[in-house]
Amino acid sequence: MARLIGAASDITLILDSDGVILETAFHSRQLLDALNDSARWVGQTFESVVAPDSRVKTAALMQDAMGHGEPKWRHVNHKATDGRSIPVLYCGVEIGGRGRVMAFGRD
Repeated sequence: MARLIGAASDITLILDSDGVILETAFHSRQLLDALNDSARWVGQTFESVVAPDSRVKTAALMQDAMGHGEPKWRHVNHKATDGRSIPVLYCGVEIGGRGRVMAFGRD
């Protein structure tokens, strides 16, 4: 399963129903290096780790995932440690029926 997820995404986030990041997995060394503060993401909300212009998109991603509708890809920007904006395309899907969301991101 991990290999499949790694092949489909550059970053995977496991979120609770409130959008709090429970786990992160980076499948792209380049993305991990650009966002090297990502180890501190666990325990923060998805909204808080993206650029201000992308915060409304994280809420929409969570709503789509929890609504069991057709998953939609959303362009979200993260701020890199050097100040530049890193665009990541995310899609969220509810997993396990416990209100958890897996967000797949592609750089």
